[in-house]
Amino acid sequence: MNKKRIIIIRNSNNDNLGSSDRFPVLLASELASNGYEPIVVSQSSKLLSFARENNIKTSRGKWLKRQNWSGKYALLFPVYFIWQIILTIWYWGLFIKKQPSIIHVQSRDDFIAATIAGRLLGKKVVWTDPEELKDIWKNVDRWFRNPVGKFVYFAAKFAHKITVFSENERTLINEDIAAGGQVWQKIKVVYNGVIDIADQYKNSNKDKSFKFCVISHLTIDKGVSEVINAFNKLSKEYKDIKLT
Repeated sequence: MNKKRIIIIRNSNNDNLGSSDRFPVLLASELASNGYEPIVVSQSSKLLSFARENNIKTSRGKWLKRQNWSGKYALLFPVYFIWQIILTIWYWGLFIKKQPSIIHVQSRDDFIAATIAGRLLGKKVVWTDPEELKDIWKNVDRWFRNPVGKFVYFAAKFAHKITVFSENERTLINEDIAAGGQVWQKIKVVYNGVIDIADQYKNSNKDKSFKFCVISHLTIDKGVSEVINAFNKLSKEYKDIKLT
C-alpha cells in the first residue's frame, strides 16, 4: 500500500531556525509516524539540515531574496508578478514529479505560486499561517495599496483550508479582510499542542514563589514588552511571583 505523500513548503528570511521554521519538520515527523510520506521543501539550508537530521525527505526550493515590495518598491510589482509566473511553473514541475496528495504551504510567495500550481493539478492545498497573514493583508481593501497582499488574498480563495495558531491571530486577520467572506470562512484555529502535566505539580509550589518563564527571541514582535507590562500589573496584586 502506497503512503500518502504530503509536500510541506516553508521559506523565510530568518537566519535563525526559529519556531516557525522548525514547525514544518515537527509536523512532518508527526505525519511520518502516522504512516504518511512528508517532503519538506525550502531554500533554507538550516531548515533542510534540520529535516534530514530528523529523517525527513527534503527538496531544495526557489526563493526571491527581495521580500519588501512596499513603498517605492511597489512600482516593481510587475517584476514580482513575473517572478510568480516563473515560480508557479517551477512548482508545477515539482508536483508532477513528486505526485503529492496534499500540498501544505507556510510562506508568502509560496501561498501564491504553490497554490495555483497545486489547484491546476487537482491537488488539495492547505495553508498554515506562521503569524504573517495579519501583516501581509494590511490595507488589502484599499485599491492603491499593497498589491502583493491582494495577490495573496486572491490565491487564498483557492486554498481548501487556512489554519492559524490562535483566536487572536484570527481576530487580527479580521481587521484586514471582511469577516464572513469566502476567505474568512476557510480560516480555522488549530492550537499548538501542549501536553497537560499539571497534575504532577499539584502542591509542589506550596510556600514557594510562582515563576513565569518566557522563551522566545528578545524582539519587539515577540511581545516581550507586553509580557513585562502584564507581569508588572500582576506583581502589584501578587507579591510572590517571578518572571524569567
